[in-house]
Amino acid sequence: MKLSDSHQRAQELMTKALDFPLSREHQAALESHLRSCPECQALFEQNLRLQSALQSALESALQKRWGTGIRRISAREVVMKNRVLNLTSLAFSGLFLLGLAFLAWWVFPHALALAAQPAASPDGLLLFNLQTAPGEWAIAVADTAGKLPDRLLTPGGADTSPHWSPDGKKIAFLRIENGQTDVFIINAAGTELKALTRSAQREIALAWSPDGEKIAFIRQENEAESLFILSVAQPEIAHLLAENVSGFPLAWSPNGQFLLVGMQNGGLWTVSTFDGKAQPWFAGEFVDQAAWLDAETLAAVQAQPGENPSWRLWQLSLRQSEPRLLAQTSTPIAHWFWDGKRITYLVKSWNSLAWYEPGGKMLNTWKNFAEECDSWPKDLYLGAPSLFPSPDGQRLLAALSCPDGQNWYYVLDATGERTQRLNLNALPSVPNSGGGEYAWSPRGDYVALILPTGENSSQAWLLPLLGADLPREAQPLMSENSLRVSPAWQP
Repeated sequence: MKLSDSHQRAQELMTKALDFPLSREHQAALESHLRSCPECQALFEQNLRLQSALQSALESALQKRWGTGIRRISAREVVMKNRVLNLTSLAFSGLFLLGLAFLAWWVFPHALALAAQPAASPDGLLLFNLQTAPGEWAIAVADTAGKLPDRLLTPGGADTSPHWSPDGKKIAFLRIENGQTDVFIINAAGTELKALTRSAQREIALAWSPDGEKIAFIRQENEAESLFILSVAQPEIAHLLAENVSGFPLAWSPNGQFLLVGMQNGGLWTVSTFDGKAQPWFAGEFVDQAAWLDAETLAAVQAQPGENPSWRLWQLSLRQSEPRLLAQTSTPIAHWFWDGKRITYLVKSWNSLAWYEPGGKMLNTWKNFAEECDSWPKDLYLGAPSLFPSPDGQRLLAALSCPDGQNWYYVLDATGERTQRLNLNALPSVPNSGGGEYAWSPRGDYVALILPTGENSSQAWLLPLLGADLPREAQPLMSENSLRVSPAWQP
């Protein structure tokens, strides 16, 4: 079928769906076309909003006339009943025409106004480190909806590494005082500051448990690093789980029964949070990326440098002692996607990205993104874009930074079928910014961007990612031009 024929058929089905339920065959054909056509997808979503607005307006008008006892009625039902009445009675036809006049006068302007609205406004707090003076850092939050002023939660000094609790009510961070570094927590409102550790050693990394009741942290003494765990309710008792670890990565399994942590001299440990039993993986080797897929399975990228470098994607199971090789490449594996059943992965080669599935089958490519850099040679090597996964792990924000300060932003899916460029012309051009730092909203409809503008300054923006009227402009989040780092959106 030609592309034009496919468009025409899809529009016919969308029109038909306003009046009649589609057959399974027609529904499948329409869904298949919408997945490959962003323009038709946007039109379909607009039709749904118009139908919803029409339904709400009609219900409201009927209830004002006949009272609140009117049952919920669908726009399709109104249309079909009016058609029947039109065939059986001229009097009812007259009422139908009056109803159309009412729609033209009141309902449709309101429906169009509702359909023109963007995606839901952002909500929640954005957590970040704020530089209060050269070398001094505080914990601060900003209201992403712009309804409340920004505020400091700590007065400033040496407070770093803020982390939201899973319920978004508390913040854990590291504070340096009198030459030692300890773990502290504070409420999101900036109250009930509490020290969880008081040690002569240095705590250098932390992670909340999934239930928010425990915190794992890395303690450094001389050049040795050890893994500890404590209860937030009884922080005076810290349990040693493992020695000879490193602070990257540090991640709880989804069920809270294991911790993933790096080895001091290369490799990974998976450590039981109950008895500290540890299983080594890739001892003495460089692991570039590692993360949990589910409660008992992980993925990791092992990198081998040298004259013949290679990158290997592995699947690790806590039920098995040996990892399973999923892919091996001669160029970097930049990221992988996991939907609960299937892994796909991104491979970086010069100025392009390619999507693959295990077994080496290429799914799609994104070629020569250096073409976005207007005033530079198209064969200029840019390095890989900075990649930031969405909360559900099915999309990436890709930030491409050109040498002249231009920054381009894309949203990529798990198979490369959709590569959406964001229209963010309002953002300033900042050389050597690396694209900035990012935090996804929990719904995945916005990204907060902190873009450095100087040695001691930055700007904060909201990037809208969903909505029928995309592409949309970036929205300034904070006017104060202070230096901010490590943004994190409230869960």
